[in-house]
Amino acid sequence: IEIEQVIMLHPDVAQCAVVGVFEERSGDDEIVAVVKLREGATLPPLEIIKFCEERIAYFKVPRYVRFIRDFPVSASKGEIERHKLKDEGIADAFDRVEAGYQIKRRSA
Repeated sequence: IEIEQVIMLHPDVAQCAVVGVFEERSGDDEIVAVVKLREGATLPPLEIIKFCEERIAYFKVPRYVRFIRDFPVSASKGEIERHKLKDEGIADAFDRVEAGYQIKRRSA
């Protein structure tokens, strides 16, 4: 929830959901930020990473960012169906590690 709240502070973000996805290469769950931008907004995925990096602990910064047009929502409750986002995994997601971007660890 904390990561989603931070991402929602970005002026170009309309909606966001964060899920954990098992990543075979690392053997760990990795954080995926799924982001819907505001109408007409364009934003490189690295901007989401850097925005988070300035506001939360380095280990909470998402490894992956995926943009989406519409979130899958349940018909009964109208809530985001996170299990579907999780099932989609990292397909078409920006990977900060693969891009060579290193998160800066700030001292307390």
